[in-house]
Amino acid sequence: MNTEHYISFTGIAGITPVTSTFADVTRQLGTDYKVERIPSQQTKRWTFPDKSILRYPAFNLTVVFIDPGFRLLPTTKVSVVGAEVGCAFQTVDGLCVGRPLADAIAIIDQDYAVINQFAGCIEIVSADGKSPTFLGVHHGKDVVEFIGLYRRESGL
Repeated sequence: MNTEHYISFTGIAGITPVTSTFADVTRQLGTDYKVERIPSQQTKRWTFPDKSILRYPAFNLTVVFIDPGFRLLPTTKVSVVGAEVGCAFQTVDGLCVGRPLADAIAIIDQDYAVINQFAGCIEIVSADGKSPTFLGVHHGKDVVEFIGLYRRESGL
């Protein structure tokens, strides 16, 4: 894999949500992954479908698929791709996992538009607000712990 990949609104490590498939992921990242399967869950407000999560320990990357019945076909679309603790990838302006939260917020304030913010996560888009995806910058008390790339809902 080309290690010069950055985290961007077009992909992480060449993988993008919804348009990339399981076949694309294995072609780009290989087959050295661990699979975690999470069965569907029902809450009072939401139904969460079956998910298959591929964890690539060599890259500290996670790829999530909505996967009813846990079949994970070659054509199954990526739902989320994310950088975990230890991932060397970053945005061109230095936003990355492991960065102190204060520094990450300074980068976000300067270079991005915040579309949502709640406990433990800041959701951002490009400064012009036109990116078809968004980054979820997940953080603990004082450090970025995960950056996920998600497809924005249509009409945004």
